Amino acid sequence: MCMYGGHSSALCSALTAYTAACQDALGKVESWRTNSFCPASCMDNSHYEVCATGCSQTCHGLTEPKACEGTPCIESCICDEGFVLSDGECVAMEQCGCSYEGRYYQLGQEFFLQDKCQQRCECKENGRVQCNDAFTCKPNEKCQVLNGVQGCFPESKAVCSVSGFGLYQSFDGKSFTVEGDCEYRLAESAQDKDKDMSYFSVLVKQQSSSEIVLTRRVEIQIEQSTITLLPGHIWEVQVDNVKTNLPVTVDEGLAQVYQSGVNIVVETDFGLKLTYDTVSMAKIEIPSTFKNAVKGLCGNYNGNSADDFLLPGGIQTSSVVDFAEAWVSPSDKMMCQTICGSKCLNPDKDKQTEAETSCSMLIAEKGPFSSCYEKIPPQKFFDECVKDVAAQPNDKTVHCRHIQRYVASCQEIGMSVNIWRSNTFCPLECSANSHYELCADTCSSTCASLTNSQNCPPCQEGCQCDDGFLFDGGECKTLQDCGCNVDGKFYKSGETVIQGECKEKCLCKAGVFSCEPLNCDADQICDIKEGVTGCYKKDLCSNYKCREQEYCTVKDNNALCVAKSKASCIAKGDPHYKTFDGNHFSFQGTCSYTLVKTTGKDQTLTPFSIVNKNEMQKGGRGSYVKSATVTVRGHDITFIQGNRNHVTIDGTVSNLPVNLNSEGINITKSGTTGVLQTDFGLEVMFNWANTLMVTLSSSYYNNIVGMCGTYSNDLQDDYVTPSGNSMTDITEWARSWSVPESNSNCWHFPPCSDDKKLLYSGQSYCGLLENVTGPFAQCHDIISKRRFAADCLFQMCLNDGSQNAFCRAFNNYVSSCALVKADVSPEWKKLANC
Repeated sequence: MCMYGGHSSALCSALTAYTAACQDALGKVESWRTNSFCPASCMDNSHYEVCATGCSQTCHGLTEPKACEGTPCIESCICDEGFVLSDGECVAMEQCGCSYEGRYYQLGQEFFLQDKCQQRCECKENGRVQCNDAFTCKPNEKCQVLNGVQGCFPESKAVCSVSGFGLYQSFDGKSFTVEGDCEYRLAESAQDKDKDMSYFSVLVKQQSSSEIVLTRRVEIQIEQSTITLLPGHIWEVQVDNVKTNLPVTVDEGLAQVYQSGVNIVVETDFGLKLTYDTVSMAKIEIPSTFKNAVKGLCGNYNGNSADDFLLPGGIQTSSVVDFAEAWVSPSDKMMCQTICGSKCLNPDKDKQTEAETSCSMLIAEKGPFSSCYEKIPPQKFFDECVKDVAAQPNDKTVHCRHIQRYVASCQEIGMSVNIWRSNTFCPLECSANSHYELCADTCSSTCASLTNSQNCPPCQEGCQCDDGFLFDGGECKTLQDCGCNVDGKFYKSGETVIQGECKEKCLCKAGVFSCEPLNCDADQICDIKEGVTGCYKKDLCSNYKCREQEYCTVKDNNALCVAKSKASCIAKGDPHYKTFDGNHFSFQGTCSYTLVKTTGKDQTLTPFSIVNKNEMQKGGRGSYVKSATVTVRGHDITFIQGNRNHVTIDGTVSNLPVNLNSEGINITKSGTTGVLQTDFGLEVMFNWANTLMVTLSSSYYNNIVGMCGTYSNDLQDDYVTPSGNSMTDITEWARSWSVPESNSNCWHFPPCSDDKKLLYSGQSYCGLLENVTGPFAQCHDIISKRRFAADCLFQMCLNDGSQNAFCRAFNNYVSSCALVKADVSPEWKKLANC
């Protein structure tokens, strides 16, 4: 007790040993443990007894062995009535396993009797063993002995990483840069590939706290649990939004989360390992059993870096912007930017030499890491370091984090490195009662390790507690001030926590964890705020109902609904459209069409409609947006192409700016663009040339229709007609949104006789694209042939059968096929005469 400063773990150990000695001497010991004093921790389907039989019933032998008769009792956890021990677990008798060739196996357990895993056996019901004599390991697995068990284990692993201002490297080694402030789907299991595969998803979001240091949040979802790692938080994560000290066991061993030197590590029971430096760098390692069964920014892990830019729908893209945009988390899609705009961190060429000097330690021939070069070549780390340092000249610690990442990689595989930090180069600040060490122990020198032993990874550089102190969360405490380890979670000494649905209030004090009943007051609710469960005062928003994509806030003592986000629809060029939900399509009709219109489903929303008029370009290559009319609050407001700095309101032309203050509408000029802004979440921008953009707050989520789609975050329901029917033919769908107009010569599809349409749709022209035995057949399953055939027919009618237009349409399809590595027979040029 003196050595442990009176900590309860020492007292409990001493009393446990004394109890065993008394019982061995046939002395009687009364029940002495309580829920708060040295509580017994028993497994499922078992209970504690102070005087239990020394030989419990087991599946292997349901009767007490003769050697146990008359032996003294011992304090122990014993199985409940109707349950027996099966390899250390209490199971119902009908769940007992199998005895086979002198060994016991649990029900459902698979085991191998021969080398090379050629005979796999499984323990079935009623003690029956079934063996498969022609078994082979799955692809990407090999037979080996691991931790004393023979089996099929992953043959290798792959690493994906993100660092700095947006430097990514995929599992297959492709390097690329993604900026913006979106939450990205970094990697997730593709469960459609293998239903037995464990589910995981890793999300990352840039979360800069200042202009100088760029930070990144990481979130990992494993089965039903979510673990959030936040920048600046060491020795702490959030598990299902609740602040949790490290180390912690999640979901009965599904994942272990612990501090390892300067990094936080999440390890799962299916081989995934996530390492986070608590600033901006994250690394995911996955075993080869996930080959070709993952998706996201980290790629598909199939050994081919050339096809890593795979979109969720299975289509390849060559654009990193389109690739990044496609993997934005659905919850973030409407409120973020995948491009950095004015905040872009472009590497400064003038800073290149300075950056190389800062990072040079990584590749120094006789530097502190030279013994690791053979195992982990440093060039990639150096290149990323230089690029990142040059891009962030204001952050004087960028190079330190890149060097730190290389050091961690070396130490992780057991390679030694020499001292590299100093008081003037990348010093590491440590909290009170601790100091920096190149080989710090953040595993066995913790308060949690007093009562819970664990396998410790190789040491990593970081902060080490001074002699006489142990890690208690992120602080170094003396033994007597150590906290409590309860059900896989660690609580600091002096920490008060409210458990579950606010039914218990518990206090950890010097290793003793005691709880008392709790009920929230009538004017309180049980909630989680800033990661802490507690009874919180009901606010005006607690029963205030907002729309689906709004949240409630209190302002001037009133509850107020605020839109969570916004989304934009764009008509650009000749013209190409992008809907609110992200669908892209082209349509060349020259009539007037309803771009956006409120459905009227929610009568409390301000109704409006926007009609755009298209017109034929000179030269006949396609149409463009001629005008846009916004009808709102009794006014028709029209922007007309070429009529710069002017807007037509109810038939009268006005110079900008115009303020309709009573209606909450302002129309101004921003650079070369006219901007209409409202007080209800609608914004319209037109550059009087070729680009029209409509931006809506999420208050209108699922309440609009038109050629901009339904704003429902569902790509599948954008193409609905005014009557609510879905259509796949873009021309017919657009026709349904046309509005009456004065120009009787307008068309939705270029004038074309039925005979010509039949001719151009035949095998000598556009029909060749759809021929199931033609030169494009191998591309049909990957790239939709129908849309390209329709575009081909459109161009042929528009250009009166021009061979140039025909070949241009075919070349577009060939280019799309090439992007996804789909074969197209070179015969197409001869057949199409291109």
